[in-house]
Amino acid sequence: MTSSKDQSSKVRGDIAALLFAAEAKKHGYIVLNETGDNAPFDVVLYHESGKFTKVQIKSTLCASDRGTHEFIVKRGASARAYSKADIDMFACYAFDLDQ
Repeated sequence: MTSSKDQSSKVRGDIAALLFAAEAKKHGYIVLNETGDNAPFDVVLYHESGKFTKVQIKSTLCASDRGTHEFIVKRGASARAYSKADIDMFACYAFDLDQ
């Protein structure tokens, strides 16, 4: 099995998104996936209450030299910041902590 460090950032992002979707399902959400990389969010959660939540998923391999986990929260190559209209929340996954 390939370690997380050997995988591309795209593959690691896909893994983080799948792990997030599994956790969301465990908590009763319906997970709607974006079919390309064109939206500012990765998934939309739907709850039986009728609420939709746009989620951007970020991941990191390991803690920094300072012992903190750092996540890049800019939009792709453009490095444009997310707006409140783009997403409702971030979901962050640290591979070294498996959480």
